[in-house]
Formats: sequence, C-alpha cells, structure tokens
Amino acid sequence: MVETNIETMQVIELREEIHEQVDLLTEKNDLEDLARTISIFFENRQVKSNHHSAAFLAELETRAIEAQKGGMVGISTSELTEKMQQWITK
Repeated sequence: MVETNIETMQVIELREEIHEQVDLLTEKNDLEDLARTISIFFENRQVKSNHHSAAFLAELETRAIEAQKGGMVGISTSELTEKMQQWITK
C-alpha cells in the first residue's frame, strides 16, 4: 500500500482514499469493527451530515410544531447570552 500524506489531500481525495481502503476489507468481522469505530466517531464528535434519518427528521418536525404552539420550555435570550459568555471565557 502506498503511503499518502492526508494533511495535504483535498476532501474529495480523502473520501476516495477512505472508500478504497474500505473496499479492501473482505472479512465480516473487519467490517463490523469498522462500523463500530465509525459509529463511535459520530457519537463523540459533532459531524456535519448531508442526510438525516427519518426518525431524526420526525423528531425535528415535532419539536418545531411544539415550539410554534408555545409548548416548548426553553432558555431566555438573556440566559443564553450569559451562558455564551461563560463558554467563551472557559
């Protein structure tokens, strides 16, 4: 396998490299391990995603309807401003 410098690669090149490496896996156990690793990665990082599950979208729609009806208990603007100042200074 040719070693590449991922720091200098563009996003599309990185994606292609990752896909090629995944394509080399043939054992079910290896693929299961990779799937678990990817799942943990997504659980522990805020990753931008260009798609969402149907359950997520349904939950989002439900919350939006509740918010429009005034059924959501949230945080006031002043409380949010205060928390933001605390977060920024940490």
